[in-house]
Amino acid sequence: GGTRVLELDILDLPEWTPLDYSIIVCLFVLEHVPDPYKAIRNIAEMLLNGGYLLLGAPFVDGIHACPNDYLRYTPAGLKYLAES
Repeated sequence: GGTRVLELDILDLPEWTPLDYSIIVCLFVLEHVPDPYKAIRNIAEMLLNGGYLLLGAPFVDGIHACPNDYLRYTPAGLKYLAES
């Protein structure tokens, strides 16, 4: 147990990245990632089999670059991305 919080580049995971999470929370991140498919693959790699991903991204929201804002997702779009 316990809680671990990591801040890392989801597109370029360091070799030391733990691959044993039972839950990952990823809120308001994917709209800032130029390659969301790679990001989701990396998240899936970090999850244990049967693990959970709490995923959220804006649909109707103004541009909020920090530093970049690339995409918006519908619920069906997020589901498709997560299942890909």
